[in-house]
Amino acid sequence: MSKSEYTRDRGARDFLSGLANIGATYSEPNQEKPFAAVDNPDPRPNHKGMTDITRPELDARLKENEAKIAAGKAEVDARLASFDASIKSGFADLRAEFAELRTEMAKQSGDMRSEMASTRAETHKGTTDVIKWVVGFGLAIIGTVFTLNKTSDKPPAQAAAQPAPIVITVPATAPTTAAPLAAPATAPNK
Repeated sequence: MSKSEYTRDRGARDFLSGLANIGATYSEPNQEKPFAAVDNPDPRPNHKGMTDITRPELDARLKENEAKIAAGKAEVDARLASFDASIKSGFADLRAEFAELRTEMAKQSGDMRSEMASTRAETHKGTTDVIKWVVGFGLAIIGTVFTLNKTSDKPPAQAAAQPAPIVITVPATAPTTAAPLAAPATAPNK
């Protein structure tokens, strides 16, 4: 028998035993059933005969069931009450912790605001000081430049606009001791 035939036969057997379990009757041809008790269990495992129950017995059983239910309800109610109390105490603890956190955060926020205000004041003061120093140095430089211009040997600006005078130097002549030159002769008139 090959593996596929074995699997097919086993599947068929499982299917057929399932049919037998629900009350169907089928017998496989030419095959022994070594597990007949397993394949066909009794459909009524608790097949003891029922007897009639009397009204007082029924009432007693109902009261017993009601008592069990009431006890279970009381236990559940007690557990719920305990759970409710633990939840309420847990939330109360959380509220207290959150209140502490809010207080701490408000304190830190106030501290931060005061530090920021002092930092702003210091920054403003520093900026004002820098502006004062820059203006002071600017005025000092302007004063220094003005003073240097006044004390230098430069002619005034108007003198520089006029042209310089032209000076011509004539050499001095030496005295002569010679006789004066005669007058030139005149030619006769003809």
